[in-house]
Amino acid sequence: MGPITIILILVAGGTASGKTTLASKLARELGEENCTLLSEDWFYHDHPGMTAEQLRDLNYDHMDAIDWGLMGDQLNRLLVGETQYMPRYDFKTHRRHAPSDWVKTSPQGIIILEGIRILAHPGVRSRAKFRFFVDTDADERVLRRIIRDTEERGRELNDVIRQWRETVKPMHFMFCEPSKRFADLIVLNGGESEAVNRFLKAGIHAALNGG
Repeated sequence: MGPITIILILVAGGTASGKTTLASKLARELGEENCTLLSEDWFYHDHPGMTAEQLRDLNYDHMDAIDWGLMGDQLNRLLVGETQYMPRYDFKTHRRHAPSDWVKTSPQGIIILEGIRILAHPGVRSRAKFRFFVDTDADERVLRRIIRDTEERGRELNDVIRQWRETVKPMHFMFCEPSKRFADLIVLNGGESEAVNRFLKAGIHAALNGG
């Protein structure tokens, strides 16, 4: 038996653009038993020595906020078929879970990795077979972000607005928005169209089968 062939699909885009939704739809279309879903968010650096106030004020949208070394190492191992324990991150406390709580992950034939900055990182995007960028209007994204952060992550509205103005918006234009030029396909409005999902599925199958 020859070496296992695992492909990497990247789904990038701005915060609250619909990346996770599109990644999940792709997994369903391609067969969830064939796919392993990963998130860039799992790889935020941990800062155990910082107070809650210091953690709150960090720039979580800069490239340096992500532990690219850990992500790259685990991706490399997954892509050759090795089972890994994937980190988990708590957005309410801004802390990475202890290694004892990391999740055992066995790679399937397709790995789908979604995140804000993944197309901006040369080492990650160079490993991918397909690169998608989800392009959603900024007004819609900020509304989604407010709802998500206040209802799901326990944030105060003023803090969400402050973070958007101080780091989310400027870092989007510094790193995320320019990275769309590396995408094979730009998907509008979070892939809400079923026709778009069918098109993506057909295109991926055709490429995998040499079409």
